[in-house]
Amino acid sequence: MSMASHGFFTSSVPGRASPVPQWLCFDWSMGCVPIINTYSDPRILCIVALWTVLLLLLAYCLCGRNLQIKRNLTMGLALLIVPFLPASNIFFTVGFVVAERVLYLSSIGSCLITVLGFAALSKKYFGKKVLGFTVGALIALYMARTVQRSAEWVDEDTLFTSGLTVCPLNAKVHYNIGKLRAEKGQAVIADKFYREAIRLNPTYDQALNNLGNLIKDDGRYLEAEALLEKAVEIRNNFAAGWMNLGTVKAALHKEDEAEKCYSNAIKYRPRYPDAFFNLGNLYIDQDKTVKDIAAFKTAINLKNDHVGAWMNHALLLEKSGNRDAAITVIREAKSHIPNEPSVHFNLANMLGQKDEFVEAEKHFLIALKLKPNSAEIYGNLGVLYHRWGKHEQAGIYYRKALKLDPRSENVHENLKKLKRTTRQVSSDRPK
Repeated sequence: MSMASHGFFTSSVPGRASPVPQWLCFDWSMGCVPIINTYSDPRILCIVALWTVLLLLLAYCLCGRNLQIKRNLTMGLALLIVPFLPASNIFFTVGFVVAERVLYLSSIGSCLITVLGFAALSKKYFGKKVLGFTVGALIALYMARTVQRSAEWVDEDTLFTSGLTVCPLNAKVHYNIGKLRAEKGQAVIADKFYREAIRLNPTYDQALNNLGNLIKDDGRYLEAEALLEKAVEIRNNFAAGWMNLGTVKAALHKEDEAEKCYSNAIKYRPRYPDAFFNLGNLYIDQDKTVKDIAAFKTAINLKNDHVGAWMNHALLLEKSGNRDAAITVIREAKSHIPNEPSVHFNLANMLGQKDEFVEAEKHFLIALKLKPNSAEIYGNLGVLYHRWGKHEQAGIYYRKALKLDPRSENVHENLKKLKRTTRQVSSDRPK
């Protein structure tokens, strides 16, 4: 009979809109708008029409007769064109073509020109009632479209999925859906969308990284290795990609390559606690006690609520025979992460090994309060009572542990020992 401790912790780390409300998407990058490659593309007519209208309006600003209209039109064109110039990619590259944020000020000029146009039409061609009805219908149509679009923003799932009909060639749309599905545990669907994102954009390093992680979690390490190697080849300073590649290399028992990957991750992101944590885990496998403790300490210094680093640091100290130092480390961890059940659980185990039963019991009960459905905590609390000589309570907690995990061999064995102990105590009593 012994008090089982946790094993070492391991880890693997893991809007824009169109100016035309008929087509709205949260992102317009990565092939959402196909590039014009030939003069026969009908979209060129839209460009010709745009420049024709702009040049005609500019000509009226210079040569028009009505001074008031010229002034208003000049103001409208200035508000339409000037705010858009920084985002036009004419003077310098800004990295995007379509984004609603570049249209906010320009829309003021567009509205002013539209009003001037309606005013001119109402005087020459149409009556005010006809134009009023037309404007009212247009506003009602836009209001209905706004309500419809607002419903698509109700959650990420609806928003990202809506982008598929507008931008089926946008790799980021598929990537975002894949990422969301992965977070929901729908690995098969996530795999499908990540692969489509990579098909549309073979150099999409984030999609390669996420798909590699997804495949790694399924145990397909060789395929994950190939994807992650491609991700860091595309972007050499991809810290998360290097760290995830390190975890795959470690799983394939390529320790030297894994260490190099973790070192690269830290090189490109010096304050990367998860990389130090995984490096510490690698050193555990290599029995490099000094280096692994140093790595866990660094992870803790960078992120003082890193549960795995705290626990592995303490468990390493206990394994080396320095239980008092391990208890000191866990007590310090408790001040940073007081509501973490594994902290109380491991502290209780270590105190129990020192026969400090009262305090150990207190921390076991706190751990149970924080994690009430843990068969492991119930089982170890049963061990504590067993060693403490409280056999009735030990039996109660052993049975609760078996109710949660009927196949636990340790608990079954401990319960048998408890029954033998109880029978022995009964037979030793004077009759």
